[in-house]
Amino acid sequence: MMNKTLLTVFLMGLGVVSTQAQELGFSIGGHVPNPASVLDIQATNKGVLIPRIDLKTTTVLQGGVNPEGVIVYNNGTVLTPGFYYWNGEKWEMLTGDNYIADELAKVEERLETQITNIINGGGEDQGTDISYLVSFNPETNVFTYLKPNEDGGYDKTEINFTQAVQGIETNTFMREVTLTNSEGKEVVSGYVYFSEDVIKA
Repeated sequence: MMNKTLLTVFLMGLGVVSTQAQELGFSIGGHVPNPASVLDIQATNKGVLIPRIDLKTTTVLQGGVNPEGVIVYNNGTVLTPGFYYWNGEKWEMLTGDNYIADELAKVEERLETQITNIINGGGEDQGTDISYLVSFNPETNVFTYLKPNEDGGYDKTEINFTQAVQGIETNTFMREVTLTNSEGKEVVSGYVYFSEDVIKA
């Protein structure tokens, strides 16, 4: 009889704690929890230790289906170590200043290398044919393109437009039609196109 009474009191106590927890929230640290929080952890010399997991991929966590919002700390080597959260489809890393700075430095280095190769006529082991790139120098008014050479690189070659159009010139031309306006000035009112058939006739 006494055991049943103790069990009843214990269950009633759990019910009170559960009700208070739903209304007030839990507090760790001996203080009254903040009304806006479900869990209020207060300390002056300790922190919260998030579960540490060896993530093998950004799409799977051993243990089952992941609810959106789960946070873990990856201590493995397959993915960059750090905090990750589940966005509903994959793990996203919570990046810090150092991580962003390192990634920007890598991008800047790759851009500098590519720009240097283009300016210098390309470099060795180019994975992409860049011979279609054309540049214009406004100081000399010269167009150039990168021409592949025997060494696997590229040489700057000037584009000669005179040679480019030789043999494919057209005999057609256009002539302006002018008239005198009310102010006595001669202005262009239209253009007349002369085709090769008209010229030959």
